[in-house]
Amino acid sequence: MDAQSSQALRSLILSRSVGALGTLRDGAPYVSMVLCVPSRDLSGFLIHISRLAHHTQNMLTDPRVSLMIVASEQEHEDPQALPRVSIQGVAEEIPSASREFKQAAEAYLARFPQATTYLALGDFSFFRIVPHTIRFVAGFGRAFSVTPRQLKDIALGGT
Repeated sequence: MDAQSSQALRSLILSRSVGALGTLRDGAPYVSMVLCVPSRDLSGFLIHISRLAHHTQNMLTDPRVSLMIVASEQEHEDPQALPRVSIQGVAEEIPSASREFKQAAEAYLARFPQATTYLALGDFSFFRIVPHTIRFVAGFGRAFSVTPRQLKDIALGGT
């Protein structure tokens, strides 16, 4: 992947706060909207979700997930050419008594300060999505497969 495409991928991931989370429910795809926070090195994506939600129940049954992040639409632009990244990986719950949970809460509140109320609710949990495969579509006819190692390099400004 060239430097311009690497920068576009990094910018897309860091600029968007909403993603489409795909889980498996009774063997069928189930997609929902989630707020997400990428780790600094892009080695994982943090989500904070209710245990009452179908997608949480689905991940507890089968941790395989997909997360899609899409650039926002612009008037008079072809939506088919929107940059987007699809990340397949595994969702890992972050134990509430762990140091990592506190760090997750700090990172989440830094991006979503209005989420203070949700952090106080007992039925919400943090999950980290660990990427296994990444597919970046930079625009029409420009698609790249990216490894987790390459994604970490991109986080550091590499290609």
